[in-house]
Amino acid sequence: MISGAVKSDEARIRLKVRGQRGRKQEIEAVIDSGYTGALTLPPALIATLGLRWQSGDSATLADGSTCVFQVYLGKLVWDAKCVPSL
Repeated sequence: MISGAVKSDEARIRLKVRGQRGRKQEIEAVIDSGYTGALTLPPALIATLGLRWQSGDSATLADGSTCVFQVYLGKLVWDAKCVPSL
């Protein structure tokens, strides 16, 4: 079971992210009620984990603006099981 806490009116949980060659890091993630199956990570963590670039993409935000972003592949440990990609 995954448990978390509420800080500054945001639900947060701790997750383990795995990158290339077994690199891993535990992070604190904010739970987004509009979750679409993706996890946003800072560029420094992407570099540290050696995540592999997959593609570019875009999304429409709640305010109607468009955000362009890069998609990288990694693994996430979710409820003691490794999920194949971020």
